[in-house]
Amino acid sequence: MNSEFLKLIEKRGKLVESLKENNFDFNSILAGLYTDPSHFIYELLQNAEDEGAKEIRFELLKDRLDVYHNGKDFDLQDIDGVTGIGISKKKGDLNLIGKFGVGFKSVFAVTRSPYIFSGEYKIKIEEFIIPTPSDVSSTTQKNETLIKIPFNHKYRSREEIFTLIHKRLENLRLRTLLFLKNIEEIRWQIPSSNGHYLKSDENVQGIASTRKATLVSSNVTEEYLVIRKPIIIECKELWVEVAYKLGKDQNNKEIIVPEPNSELVVFFPTEKVTYLNFLIQGSFKTTPNRENIPLEDEQNRIILEEIGNLIAESLTIVKDLGYLDVNFLSILPLSSDLAEREQIYSVIYKKVEEKFLSEKLLPTSDGTYTKAGDSLLARGKELTEFLNKNDIQIFFSKEHWLDTNITQDKTPELRNYLMKELGIPEVDFESFARKITDEFLQTKSDEWMIDFYRQLLDQQSLWSERGSKGVLRAKPIIRLENNEHIAPFDNNEKIQVYLPAETKSEYKTVKRVLTENEESLKFLKELGLTKPDLFAEIKEFILPKYQGENPVKDERYFDDFEKLLRGYETIPSNKKVEFIKELSDAPFIYAFKNDNTEEIRLLKASQIYFDGDNLKNYFNGYRSVYFLSEKLYKKFEEGRVKEFLKDLGVEDKPRRIEIEGNLSWEEKSKLRGNRCYTRENQKDYEYDGLENFINDITPEKSYLLWKLLLKSIENLNSWQAQEFFEGEYGWLYRSQHNVKFDAKFVKTLRQQAWLVDKNNNFKKPSEITFSELSDDYIKESPNIDILIKALEFKPGIIELLPEDDRKKLEIVKDLTVEELEKILSERKKKPSEEEKKQWTPERDPDTVPIRIQEVKPGKIDTADLSGQAENIEEIRNKKLMEETGKLEKEVERTPIDKKAIGKWGEKYAYNVLKEKYQRQGNIIGTDSGFKVIDADGEGFEIIWLNKDQDKGIGYDFVIRRNGTETDYIEVKTKIEESGELIEVTGTQWEFARKLFEQNEGEKYSFYVVSNAGKENVEIHILRNPIKLWKEGKLYAHPVNFRL
Repeated sequence: MNSEFLKLIEKRGKLVESLKENNFDFNSILAGLYTDPSHFIYELLQNAEDEGAKEIRFELLKDRLDVYHNGKDFDLQDIDGVTGIGISKKKGDLNLIGKFGVGFKSVFAVTRSPYIFSGEYKIKIEEFIIPTPSDVSSTTQKNETLIKIPFNHKYRSREEIFTLIHKRLENLRLRTLLFLKNIEEIRWQIPSSNGHYLKSDENVQGIASTRKATLVSSNVTEEYLVIRKPIIIECKELWVEVAYKLGKDQNNKEIIVPEPNSELVVFFPTEKVTYLNFLIQGSFKTTPNRENIPLEDEQNRIILEEIGNLIAESLTIVKDLGYLDVNFLSILPLSSDLAEREQIYSVIYKKVEEKFLSEKLLPTSDGTYTKAGDSLLARGKELTEFLNKNDIQIFFSKEHWLDTNITQDKTPELRNYLMKELGIPEVDFESFARKITDEFLQTKSDEWMIDFYRQLLDQQSLWSERGSKGVLRAKPIIRLENNEHIAPFDNNEKIQVYLPAETKSEYKTVKRVLTENEESLKFLKELGLTKPDLFAEIKEFILPKYQGENPVKDERYFDDFEKLLRGYETIPSNKKVEFIKELSDAPFIYAFKNDNTEEIRLLKASQIYFDGDNLKNYFNGYRSVYFLSEKLYKKFEEGRVKEFLKDLGVEDKPRRIEIEGNLSWEEKSKLRGNRCYTRENQKDYEYDGLENFINDITPEKSYLLWKLLLKSIENLNSWQAQEFFEGEYGWLYRSQHNVKFDAKFVKTLRQQAWLVDKNNNFKKPSEITFSELSDDYIKESPNIDILIKALEFKPGIIELLPEDDRKKLEIVKDLTVEELEKILSERKKKPSEEEKKQWTPERDPDTVPIRIQEVKPGKIDTADLSGQAENIEEIRNKKLMEETGKLEKEVERTPIDKKAIGKWGEKYAYNVLKEKYQRQGNIIGTDSGFKVIDADGEGFEIIWLNKDQDKGIGYDFVIRRNGTETDYIEVKTKIEESGELIEVTGTQWEFARKLFEQNEGEKYSFYVVSNAGKENVEIHILRNPIKLWKEGKLYAHPVNFRL
């Protein structure tokens, strides 16, 4: 024992006696210095750090704690420091931890007499401050210090102390090592387990005062990027530090992650919460127990300011190391609320803000960095993909988009900070849309435009017509084929541009390449663009070109023709008649004159013939005729062109041309029956080219004329074919009267010797019978009998016979005598079943009078069939029962040949309808019925579904007005007049019922033809049969149902 140590013991003893005399209680002052009794563990770590220890080890026993470290051995000054109050050899070194001289006293929270074995000193500390020679022995290694802490506290039991220390050692945080300069390893051992913490530092190459610290325990590894900076305090150098915790993202890339527990560190964690997501450390002045920091202290304010500067400067280092990304920005101090009330947070918050405003530290969408004043936020990544640096400079006077991971959804706090604190504007599609100009879009490629349209699919509010009109509806966002731009709609919301059509359009259309992308096309369609309305284009642009005098065939002619052709092929049927009429009146058809002059003109359909051999031969030498140009066949499919132009009126046979009538007064008087008149009119007809053709007749020409005359009537019904050869004289006297007379061209045909007989002699029709005609003529053709009758051939022997005899001869004319005798013989024996089935009408439906009336049946008196079970022998209402029985047993009296009878009835109904509607306007025959056109050009159509073959399901006739079906007629035919059950199919009945339920029952009618095939045939109309049945006015039997 040296004399100085003995003097120290004596001095401390006197001090204790004096304190006791003054009732000074060390237990209440020193033992209560720390809120946590186990806090002394940190004080021992601080002591070892200050002594330059690299390793420290804690061994926890049931009755004591042994602490070993390899720091510098204790000297007398150290002994004086740990046993004194406010005495420390480290006061002048602000970088040393235990400079207040009270840290070691924290062990007295768990013991009354700690031991220190270090170098030449082996002491026991009594009465808190008296170092005395140790009363126990202990062995230590060279350069090793041992501190023994027996659990002999005055107030705490061993078990309590053991538990406190056990928990502290197990929960000693790994980052305790982080800011220590010397200690690299902490080990601890308790009866049930052990553990250790290791620290290793790696300097970051090329960046001063920056290291990567790795902290390792038995089950955890933590890494930190530690950046430090020297500062001068009281003419002495000390260090401030910041530590950013490192981690991995989902792609295993190293990033900076938030540190959730961020107490201020003064070498070791204090109780001062910083609210930061990283750790800061400085040599702050603390309270004696080092649990808190008086921030009002001038030195502490200087240190805090320097820490703020360090963090601001560290942003550049973080950027250079590749850690400065959106994730890192999010862990910086961003809350203005915390900045207002927390001093540490506020200082750092302001320093970081100043740095962002002055340096390029904000990550951009293109992987670079920018200053706050040059940056722009995008609400939607897609904006950054097609608005480049030049674009945002033009529109927003900014240079860079910020990283698109900064969004309201992902980083709301960061986004709010950038916008409110740094003043960075956020741009959305609407902001961009309002600034779009024609000049801007002109600079963009077609690929850019396609991407633009694709992005707009998700921005409906910008172009939708719903609610407030989208701003883009009036912006020039549509690129035309000539690369000009136009708004899709004008200020009146009228469409200004269309999708490209199959052919060039007079309308403005979108550049075709922009419609070849599926998403781009989808946007354009949802915007409301359609292909040009073909019919509007025809009416607005095409027809006016061909409605003046002498229209000219220009370079757009074939495009125009193609549109007219497509219009014809696609127009709804209810509009087709009007469309055909408009085209028929327009001279747009390419034709050449029949005179070898190669004269080309655009003419109406009614002025042109198809260019066929028969017509060319017929009109040979007749120069006023024009034929259709073959160039139309070469440009378009011949079949399409012929069908189109034939419907317009181009003919493949000579026309019957209306001329002014030239009846004499005597002829007209005879037609009137010598009756008076107040006004008269007459229509006569010529057969185009006939006069020229017949004057130079040859056998071949005669055969051709006959062929063309038959062709003129082959598609007409019998009464139309008859009218073809007739003119019409009309007069008014009290009412209008009309009669027919032979047309002029018929008279010509009768008067000329143009028919060739079997001997090659030319004859007038009246000079020859039909059978005497040359065999080179067509002898069988539709309506040939009407032509024969019109030409007034010389009657043959057969024609002179009564009609019934002529029919008999017609039937047997091809049979031999033997065949005829055999048939008659067999017929006398037994009529065949087939003959039994045949039904032969007495009259043809075309030859019987028209009789039609609508029937309104009275209510049927139906038998009451209830009560039969009460007295089975009695049946009430016997008479009604008998009538009902008759009806139930009644069978349809229509013979077996229903099909022939039904066909006859339909033909008669067709004639009745034609007669009925002939009074309302002109009748125009169609392939499936006829059309009625009134004086105003309005019309409707009657369609006979079964005219050529059985097609009608549910009804036989339909009447259509302006594209709407207004009447349905089902024809029922019987050969008797008396009542009988008439078959109605389930389909017919259900369709009638459906119309009834839709309040359209009046559309459906039964036309019941009675006395079919007879002179007294008549039609009774039952309209709305379901209503009649429901009202008890129509008896229905039998009733079938499906289950």
